Amino acid sequence: MKARIRGIYSTALTKLLLDHGFQITQSTQVIRNRLNIEPDVDTPDIDIRDTSDKQGLVVEAKDAILNMFLNVITEELPNPLIYLSKVTTNAIYKGVVEQQTPHGTIINLGEYKGVLLGEKLEEGKELLVRVIDPGLGRDITLTTNITIPGRYAILIPENSIKISKKIRSPEARQTLFVLGKAIKPKNWGILWRTAAATRETKELIEEVKRLEEEAEKIFKKGEKESAPALLYEGERIAHIKIPYEAKRRLDEIRGKVTPTIPNHHFYKSLNSEFALVVDLAEKIISKKPELKEEVTEQVKETILQKYPKIGEIIEIEHVKLNGKRIHLTPGKIIEKTNNPLTLKLMRKFRSGGVYDALNIPIEEGDYGITEITQGSWYMKTSYYNKEKELKGEYYNISTGIEIHPQKVTYIDLAIDIVKWPNNDVKVVDKEELEEACKKGIITEKYYQEILKNVEILKEKIKSNIEK
Repeated sequence: MKARIRGIYSTALTKLLLDHGFQITQSTQVIRNRLNIEPDVDTPDIDIRDTSDKQGLVVEAKDAILNMFLNVITEELPNPLIYLSKVTTNAIYKGVVEQQTPHGTIINLGEYKGVLLGEKLEEGKELLVRVIDPGLGRDITLTTNITIPGRYAILIPENSIKISKKIRSPEARQTLFVLGKAIKPKNWGILWRTAAATRETKELIEEVKRLEEEAEKIFKKGEKESAPALLYEGERIAHIKIPYEAKRRLDEIRGKVTPTIPNHHFYKSLNSEFALVVDLAEKIISKKPELKEEVTEQVKETILQKYPKIGEIIEIEHVKLNGKRIHLTPGKIIEKTNNPLTLKLMRKFRSGGVYDALNIPIEEGDYGITEITQGSWYMKTSYYNKEKELKGEYYNISTGIEIHPQKVTYIDLAIDIVKWPNNDVKVVDKEELEEACKKGIITEKYYQEILKNVEILKEKIKSNIEK
């Protein structure tokens, strides 16, 4: 099992996967030096990279290998949230045209439907389509351009020979071009992958022959099967959200390989400016380990200077279990302390509607006091009317809260605790959390841990009332 890893989590993940029997391919020189890895440019069985916001991973692999990776992640990291694509990328289906829409042609794939862009087809028509976007939070996107991927080559539906841009040697490119012209199957072209540059001619010829046979099987199956039908299984894509507590665990793993300051991955995920500060600090520590405590404190102070101050406004980003981002009423910072970083916010609400779960009307002059601590698994908001009388308390249960310079963010776990002025305390909205566990977004272990912690917090709230 060969993994290619890119991004801010690469050192920690490389160490983690090596410890669990994976091999690493196409790694950077820095990673090879840190972990004493031999150079390898083979095609990966699993591809791992950062999400665009640096708050998690995008992972692509066949189901069997992806499941092995997910077992490592859920075993080694606390509380990752896992979202799997509905179908696999590069999967090939025999589909049926259902209808035309302004956004494209709807194709029935069986359990799911996809959108074929740029073509208008007659309803009921059967055709072969390939998945180019497997639909993680979006429509499944399709193409009629069928490709057959291998480890060193990809058969493409055009009469041409293409070569990976990562193969830079003119001699290697010329050799592959000539070989491709000589062996390409009828009605197909070849795209040579990066790993092709390191393989013997015989091995490349055998690969192309095997891919030609695979293509014939797929098309013959397409002739026999009734639409809709899956003809070829591709690679599953997983989006894995890495909450605050998992970032801290990755810090520990990275620290076994190279000097790592506390909150390394948290700082790196914030922005490129902070990433440079962290890199510089760790370079100093690598040369003078005795300065680690002093340098770490300097980094913390430098970054905290970029945070809003008392009297300034900070946003609250509430990420739901389905991935939807909601921006709650922002708050003015009225108190701020460090070690750990803690904020108390004043939030003013527009009248109309009711407070979630409390079912108490939101009235003119109402305000809330929200207490937030870095890494805490819940956020408390106390609601008051204009006479400063308590209307209720709301404890929002989440992954570890992250306080960024521009916003507070967390993944809402749906389940919450509410307390009314008459001192009634109730746990609400457990069903959505339970559903997330059934879907595999959170593990059973994490689900049970959440329920246990919620019950402990509920009893603590009741105990404080009795005092």
